[in-house]
Amino acid sequence: MSQENVRAVRHLAEAINLGGPPPADLVAPTVEIVNATTAVTDGTYLGHEGAEQWRRDMFDVVDDARYVLDQVLASGTDYVVITNRIVGRGSSSGVPVDLRWTSVFWFRDGKVSRIAGYNRRREALQAVGLSE
Repeated sequence: MSQENVRAVRHLAEAINLGGPPPADLVAPTVEIVNATTAVTDGTYLGHEGAEQWRRDMFDVVDDARYVLDQVLASGTDYVVITNRIVGRGSSSGVPVDLRWTSVFWFRDGKVSRIAGYNRRREALQAVGLSE
């Protein structure tokens, strides 16, 4: 199951870069997204509409924005832990942007049910019961 989850996270990363709604076959309608507190926004987003709002909040402040999945740190039957980032240029300043954080994607019934961002890799691993 964990390789299927990793593929789903990679597919979701591709979908984020294409824009539009989250793929219904990958993301539960009740998905919860909790941003890392130092990200562009530190809000919590609910459902598919919330997922779309997350993308707008993150991408509207970065021109030529791309969501990049850097590394899969761990995966299990109901989670995937990754390092990820958003790269581009600041919309107002034109300065290069490289926002990095670690995320945990939790799965229920084969779909992403919760995503949480963490400022430290250790915190993300601890969230799924692992250590560095």
